[in-house]
Amino acid sequence: MTSIYVQTNKGVTGNNLRKYLLKFYKKSKFIKILKLNSPIGSGNVLNTNNCEISVCETRIKNKFIIFAAIDNLVKGASGQAIQNMNLL
Repeated sequence: MTSIYVQTNKGVTGNNLRKYLLKFYKKSKFIKILKLNSPIGSGNVLNTNNCEISVCETRIKNKFIIFAAIDNLVKGASGQAIQNMNLL
């Protein structure tokens, strides 16, 4: 699990951030961008190569938190070999 704190320019919304992430990761098979303010945990990514990302609004204007979850136990050399095989 990771937390990324973001301060944006005026007028940028959580939906803007989410749409940007959707566009950026459009071709990424293992990245899943969740709906705005979605709860996130490691349960959905356990034993997978998937990464789930959730953009969450805060009470403070122009400040957002982006949460991401991966299962890093699959990220060793054997996990990398499996991921390369999946890409092939």
